[in-house]
Amino acid sequence: WTNKDAVTGIDRAAGVTFTWSGGSNSQYVMIAGGGAADSGQSSTGFICYAASTQGSFTVPPPVLANLPASYPSTPGSATTGLLFGTVPAGGQLQITAPNLDNGLIFYGLFQIKSVPVK
Repeated sequence: WTNKDAVTGIDRAAGVTFTWSGGSNSQYVMIAGGGAADSGQSSTGFICYAASTQGSFTVPPPVLANLPASYPSTPGSATTGLLFGTVPAGGQLQITAPNLDNGLIFYGLFQIKSVPVK
């Protein structure tokens, strides 16, 4: 994740761009984020996949629209985390369980960063 230091926050109206180097046809890049409102009674998140060889991906505003805004002056306000990593392009194990619509098990190597949202 070559622009990790440059991603200092999320502007829901502008999207957020991730850049990286390297990659192969045997991997995808997984970009995820999630946040919870300060009340703790609601949360939301997203997961996006991109070919690891493309080098960049922008999470578009409609995907970010429901992330709760952060309020830096309010202790305990919304917290949002971003996750970036690689996962295999195949070989995921599908699982089933009661009350689970769809489930996959896979391994990956991830970096996580907390950022404010506006």
